[in-house]
Amino acid sequence: MNYVSLCKRLAVCTALGIALSLPVGAVWNTMEPQLAYAEEYSSLRGNIIENAYLLVGTPFKMGGSFPSEGFDGSGYVQYVFGESGIALPRTVDEQYDVGRRIGKDDLLPGDLVFYSTDGPGATFCGIYSGDGKFIYAGTKNGVIEGEAFGPYWDERFYGARRIID
Repeated sequence: MNYVSLCKRLAVCTALGIALSLPVGAVWNTMEPQLAYAEEYSSLRGNIIENAYLLVGTPFKMGGSFPSEGFDGSGYVQYVFGESGIALPRTVDEQYDVGRRIGKDDLLPGDLVFYSTDGPGATFCGIYSGDGKFIYAGTKNGVIEGEAFGPYWDERFYGARRIID
């Protein structure tokens, strides 16, 4: 089994894990293999999270905007949302200006989380995936899911934005 095949299997297993952990009332759409969330989540949010997980394992590349070349943080976010028909700007600071500001306690899967990692203002972003986690393109491991408010990220948290209502 090659690396790409392994990543695809991991993404499918992860998506299945999400489906199995959804709230009561969530359904699996048997006509098309995509997640359908319960009433409190839009199908667009589900599509974004599914697309985000499918790219786990893609390598990091500064300035990267496509799976074939690798991603940087804002390129990954722009690509995932673009796959769902939502155009976002290319850079972190521009992405931070889009949507509606929300607090940590209001985060839903598909919201954007921003951090100040190397200077003032928003300098890094990812996609909130629920249960205190987010999916992002990190310099060391490429696209991964991690703790959005663990020791490293919590002290660098800058804000969150809701793109999808």
